[in-house]
Amino acid sequence: MGEPMHKVLAPVSGTYVPIEDVADPVFAQKMMGDGFAVTPDSDVVVAPVSGEVTARYPTGHAYGLRADDGLELMVHVGIDTVEAGGDGFLPTAEKGQRVSAGDALVTFDRGLLAERGFDTSVIVVLLSVPEGSRVQKYAAAGEPMEAGRSVAAEY
Repeated sequence: MGEPMHKVLAPVSGTYVPIEDVADPVFAQKMMGDGFAVTPDSDVVVAPVSGEVTARYPTGHAYGLRADDGLELMVHVGIDTVEAGGDGFLPTAEKGQRVSAGDALVTFDRGLLAERGFDTSVIVVLLSVPEGSRVQKYAAAGEPMEAGRSVAAEY
């Protein structure tokens, strides 16, 4: 292979969770694609790659990104949080915006969402890996993550 590995960074500070352990079968069964989650201990969600914001859900709970190398991914804040109708979300990134890994996408109120019964896991789904690439490595379950700095996956 010999190609340098591309990295997907943690979207939020907290604890790494394998996607199979996410409390939503759509994610856990990889129906949308492989990926990972982070149980957050921070309220700021950042871009895990440098590239373009290709989608922002109106409620601010989900974002699509296309990395400079073609990787397409989704950052989804919480489980069933679309039902919050945008309450507890303060988006900072817009569709079409260029972001660098570590740039803020959204600030969310973990306390408010947890109070309302939502799981606040931040999930990253790799929707489309560039041709000729595959995920080589994920972080270990329980590994501490620092937003925009810790490597959560390599491909």
